[in-house]
Amino acid sequence: MQLILVRHGLPFAEPPRPGVRADPSLTPQGLAQAQRLVRALDGEAVDAVIASPAARARETAAPLAEARGLDLRVDRGVEEYDVAGHGYVPIHRAIEQRHPDGLAIASGELPRYVAAARFRDRVVVAIDGVAGAHPGRRSVVIVCHGGVINAYLAHVLGIPRGMPFPLDYVSVSRVLASRDGRRRVVSVNELQHVRDVVAPDDSWPASVRRVVS
Repeated sequence: MQLILVRHGLPFAEPPRPGVRADPSLTPQGLAQAQRLVRALDGEAVDAVIASPAARARETAAPLAEARGLDLRVDRGVEEYDVAGHGYVPIHRAIEQRHPDGLAIASGELPRYVAAARFRDRVVVAIDGVAGAHPGRRSVVIVCHGGVINAYLAHVLGIPRGMPFPLDYVSVSRVLASRDGRRRVVSVNELQHVRDVVAPDDSWPASVRRVVS
């Protein structure tokens, strides 16, 4: 079967609020990006659409699930590493602002406060569980986060770094999963469907792409 891993669309930033977990929704641009996912996967057989519980992931997945007449399933196993954070800054902004988290990710690593091995293990168990529940030749779409997708791709490819790939909003990455447990990465960061709705200043800086990828 094929795992189609999709990063969510562009969300709003959220200032820190003590005691309140950040859960930003998509911006109008992010909602437009989500609509493009429907077109990108037109003609592909999809068994299920799964999303992280985060609003930005669910809002990205919703148009596809509706177009296919599928219930949108939520899986906490594909939550991002910063799920407990009290504020949210899109990663390209964090890099521009030279925030410690942004600098770590720009170098291809997860922020220092993340228990990287535990995070990767949780992601791998969740995504492999999805693959095991959907054997066959069809596909399952998982709409989640850059850190989650990086963790799974790094696991499959044997890459030790936590964030080896700069993944853009509503980019598509594909992994073929065999019943015998073999995994093969087919593509990373497909963007043709959203190139005209990703503003240059909402993307990873070119200098970071050279360092990380």
